[in-house]
Amino acid sequence: MNIVHFIHIFFVGCWLGVVAVEAVIEWRAAKDKQIHVLGKWHYYIDIFVEIPVFSIVLLTGIVMISLINVIDQRIIIKVILGLIPVAVNVWCVYPVVMRKKNIEKGKKPEIQRYSNQIYIAFITGLPFGIAALVYGLMN
Repeated sequence: MNIVHFIHIFFVGCWLGVVAVEAVIEWRAAKDKQIHVLGKWHYYIDIFVEIPVFSIVLLTGIVMISLINVIDQRIIIKVILGLIPVAVNVWCVYPVVMRKKNIEKGKKPEIQRYSNQIYIAFITGLPFGIAALVYGLMN
């Protein structure tokens, strides 16, 4: 394992941790009707932690691909499994930002709509993220 690979795996673990924290925040927000406070926390976590972390994961992944001489089926599977959660997370920034704006405006239907989109992103991206991590560590 070289340093780029180590950094990649380390930040994948950080990213999963961030997603776990956000899942707890979203669950508590829905359970305790605290979306006005916790929705803002999710926004700040995205801006200051998650976006930089998944950007490092993406960049180190690109560097690792550039260092490979032969791209075989195993590498293609890793890339696809890894790009899906990155794409979902990039897309999810939009509903997180829009929900915060609507929290500030007090628009409850819009807040719920964006919260639902965040939930869909979570249940879509997380399984692929875990699969990418497991497949990447095994292969």
